[in-house]
Amino acid sequence: PPEFDETTATGHIVAPTDFSAAASGGVRLAAKIARSVGARLDLVHTVPPFRLVPLGYDDAGLIDEGALIEAHKGMVESARARLKDEAESLRKEFDLTVEAHFADADPADGVIEVARRVGARAIVLSSHGYTGLKKLWLGSVAESILRHAHCPVLIARVAT
Repeated sequence: PPEFDETTATGHIVAPTDFSAAASGGVRLAAKIARSVGARLDLVHTVPPFRLVPLGYDDAGLIDEGALIEAHKGMVESARARLKDEAESLRKEFDLTVEAHFADADPADGVIEVARRVGARAIVLSSHGYTGLKKLWLGSVAESILRHAHCPVLIARVAT
């Protein structure tokens, strides 16, 4: 992929968020870069699709699938509202164009799809910095984005 510099950054910069403190640091870095090069910030949040896996029985009988589906819908609505609020806050604080994108997908896949769709020139994100067994068990969204993105990826270790 091309090197990350001001020339390649102009256009769209994608910044994923899971609303954590670590992600917030990466989003703020992305906003600063976008402002400095006159790019639009594309803020992305993903919620994995709802998958019902038969778990068995609870004490009262079958697990209430309807309640699980409704809980997922509530989580999605809450995430959409929070994403919209964060985009508006960044718009005001950094005086730049911010577009909010919600993806019903696994995190890395959703970020990569949005980046492709908007023709992103770069993806800027922070990493939680998991190591050892935790990284092996949880995987690394940042690593997956780095491996599969069509554009330069800047992964920053941001103090939280």
